[in-house]
Amino acid sequence: MFSKLLHTVYVRILQLRGGSKNMFAPSHLHPYNISPKGFSIELVFNSKLIYREADRKMNVFIEMLMGEFAFAVYRESMTHWKPPYDAVPVTKEEQERIIGNIREIFHFQGYNIDVE
Repeated sequence: MFSKLLHTVYVRILQLRGGSKNMFAPSHLHPYNISPKGFSIELVFNSKLIYREADRKMNVFIEMLMGEFAFAVYRESMTHWKPPYDAVPVTKEEQERIIGNIREIFHFQGYNIDVE
């Protein structure tokens, strides 16, 4: 039910922005994205995504940029994994790798990202 509602919201946003109603069009960011490289993202509205790799996950705060097919990704939100891995801070190198993975999925779907 929730994923259908989320899809409906994205279709409406695309309609308002002049995009396609087809969820497989390259200009539409699907809310669930799994990479064959072993990571995935789940878009939670337009303000957060859940990044997963192996059995770890973290919340990454994002913002849809109006007037363009782009999102801002907030690096300062990528400091710790969710429990039980929250005791180990995320290094700058891990942040860069995670940002690269997120960028890969967004670019594949036709979006750019700005890292803030």
